[in-house]
Amino acid sequence: MNAPPDIVLFFGRLHPVLVHLPIGFIVLLAALELLALFPRFAHANHSAGIILAMAAPVAVVTALCGWLLSRGGGYDTRLLWWHQWTGISTAAACLAAGFLYSTNRQRAYRWCLFSTLPLLLVASHFGGSLTHGSDYLFRYAPALLRTFLNGGAQPTPGQRDARQWPDLPVFGGIIQPVLQRDCTSCHGPEKAKAGLRLDSSRRCSRAANRVLSSSPPSRTKANCSGASGSPPRMTTTCRPKANRSQPRTTLP
Repeated sequence: MNAPPDIVLFFGRLHPVLVHLPIGFIVLLAALELLALFPRFAHANHSAGIILAMAAPVAVVTALCGWLLSRGGGYDTRLLWWHQWTGISTAAACLAAGFLYSTNRQRAYRWCLFSTLPLLLVASHFGGSLTHGSDYLFRYAPALLRTFLNGGAQPTPGQRDARQWPDLPVFGGIIQPVLQRDCTSCHGPEKAKAGLRLDSSRRCSRAANRVLSSSPPSRTKANCSGASGSPPRMTTTCRPKANRSQPRTTLP
């Protein structure tokens, strides 16, 4: 896949900035319409037309920016497909709700609006999975819940007693848990920024060999190259997400 022009990525990166606007509009509108079903709050939805007039175009622009962002590649194909089409469907449902409201088809408008919420929920879930990893929702859940969902909770490196380390495999027991905690949400099977994956020892060795075999100027810039021999395009520094609930791993 050829790298898209910079202008495409520029507008594509507006997607994370805009995406919360249609979510807020849709949830607010659904809440107001739900309140309006009760006689005490019969006038709660009087501003529905104004909210729809903002929600529909913002949803379309957000979906378009998301599509432009996907042109940069580096995302899990299945997750991207689901997020893309549920997001586009959500934008289309907003347009349909706006049309039904403008033609005074109130019953059909409400059905369309409330059916948009499940689409929005699914699109949001897959968007979060693309950005943070498929386990982002339950990664820091209580151990009992993680055990129920994953069939067994694995302790993080900071929770392991350093006295156990001599009995652990070097990569699988010590290095890989650190990578899973701090790196693979951006450099894993679901999202591989700059084509770099760190979810297995083989891929880590390949990445190390690529860096060692590059020219000294490329190494000093600390850029990630999407393919061997191609000019680096990505200059973002990787910074692990802070997690104050877990101590940092230190070698004994």
